[in-house]
Amino acid sequence: MRWGAALIIRTRSTVFHEYGHYIHLQDDSIGPALNAFLVKERPRSTGWNLLVSVYGNSNDKEYIAETFAIYMGMPESEHFRIHPELLAIYRKMDKKVTP
Repeated sequence: MRWGAALIIRTRSTVFHEYGHYIHLQDDSIGPALNAFLVKERPRSTGWNLLVSVYGNSNDKEYIAETFAIYMGMPESEHFRIHPELLAIYRKMDKKVTP
């Protein structure tokens, strides 16, 4: 992989990660569902954090941001790394059409 391609991939990942923070903390249409998921499933305490990243295990906010970056920026074959209930939330909101 050339340097330019690696930089593009890293930049996209960072943008998706930061947007994951936005949808979690600012978007009222998905934020409450993400918070409810975190309380109910406690993914960082049940091993799901091991499939994400070391940084994603630092706290729940980073876990959400890292999983969103996986959802948006990686091939669908990598979605197994996202807890099934969280993946369902992302997919549901991805399909939602707002007026």
